Amino acid sequence: MKTFRNHAKKMLTLAVCAVSLGYAANSFSDVNGLIEWDEPSPWTQVASACTVDESAVGKYAFNNADFYFSGSKISGSGRLNFALPMTARCNVNNPLDAKTDPSWNTLIVGYKDPDGQQTNASVVARLIQIKRATGTAATIATFNSNNIPSLDRGESYITFGTALDFHNNEYLVQLDLVRTTTDVATPIVYSLRLTNTSKIPQ
Repeated sequence: MKTFRNHAKKMLTLAVCAVSLGYAANSFSDVNGLIEWDEPSPWTQVASACTVDESAVGKYAFNNADFYFSGSKISGSGRLNFALPMTARCNVNNPLDAKTDPSWNTLIVGYKDPDGQQTNASVVARLIQIKRATGTAATIATFNSNNIPSLDRGESYITFGTALDFHNNEYLVQLDLVRTTTDVATPIVYSLRLTNTSKIPQ
């Protein structure tokens, strides 16, 4: 009986080892030409759950996941007729509960830019690092829809090389929408995702 139990324990140990050695991160593709890995877990956010800046009060609207200009609202003008964006900020949390830092290297934005690479409408998303000890902010990556050919409604991305450090920093994504005239429809942003697109995690 003892010999049988020992044999069973050995077989169970071998089975667990086989499963462990055979595990590999899975890949998938939601964006054409881009492979995303499911390890580490991605961070995802709908734009309508972000916090809108007080300067945007009376200008913005939400619809399901969408964040956009309400009705005929447009951007204000600053110095030298510079268009003032409508801003929202989205907190980035660590899905690994700070036990380790996720190896994300890509910010994916779901949006609609009605005039493509023209400048009357745009969606800008900035991944910003806030140093916890000092409050100093630094931009890690900037996605600008005006740098991309016309996209009716879909996802595009920007990669970055800065390693994230949740032990010493906080992170947010700032959304800046511009609409300079009612001659164009409102730009829309509806989703954000931080993920690993470079290689199988080790």
